[in-house]
Amino acid sequence: MKTSQRGIELIAKHEGFRPSMYLLDGKPHIGYGTLIDSPQEMYLKTATISRNVAMALLQKSLSRIEAEINKVNQPITQNMFDALASFGYNLGASKVTLMVDRLNKGWTPKEVADRMIQYVNAGGKQLPGLVKRRNEEVALFLSSSPSTPVPNMFIDASNSNKASISPVFAFLMLGVSVYAFKELTISKKIKSN
Repeated sequence: MKTSQRGIELIAKHEGFRPSMYLLDGKPHIGYGTLIDSPQEMYLKTATISRNVAMALLQKSLSRIEAEINKVNQPITQNMFDALASFGYNLGASKVTLMVDRLNKGWTPKEVADRMIQYVNAGGKQLPGLVKRRNEEVALFLSSSPSTPVPNMFIDASNSNKASISPVFAFLMLGVSVYAFKELTISKKIKSN
């Protein structure tokens, strides 16, 4: 499986575009958050790149994350894959590997989402940008329909060291999934008649 256009757009939206090198946690990055980490990429430290080049670099970097996600030993949806790709692109292959291991151990998508949503801190502080990104990733991860919009999610972040999906949101997402399934079933019946 590969990251869909929707997943790539989610990553690009949250990473933002920078045409020249910048430091993040002391490490050089460029474009849509691409880490400059191989000898072949060192020229990027002094380059100015276009959005097209940045997108190509993002997709190349995603291949490492996609390889980890493809180790899931049970069926997952494209939405789950895209959400894990965004999560892994932001946090690194080791964090996405943790989520893949949990899925492989039989954790439910809700249980995995509850863990994903906890990664909202940097430098010991909860960051609004990370809360927003995790909300969108988890909403996508739990949605069953490709046409399901990615809503803002309400999380319980009262303890900055641990956030979880609110029961209200989980109930709403279940309703969206059931509604999407019913719509699909109805449209199939109409087409077959």
